[in-house]
Amino acid sequence: MTQDDRQSRARRDASPAVWFKSSFSADGAGNCVEVAWRPSAVLVRDSKVPDLGSLSVPTDGWVRFARTAKGS
Repeated sequence: MTQDDRQSRARRDASPAVWFKSSFSADGAGNCVEVAWRPSAVLVRDSKVPDLGSLSVPTDGWVRFARTAKGS
């Protein structure tokens, strides 16, 4: 990856994240996980304390995790 590629990716990653709640989150239970897709990673955070920060998972790692979780 060239320096220009890294700078371009950094600019895309710097745009505001759009967060989505897990479809398995129960209404009112308070146990919710949110994810946001980035060009180079998936961000994961606890919806109860979003200001605490997020975990960045490389996209390929997230795909493997999701496939394993779904059992496929």
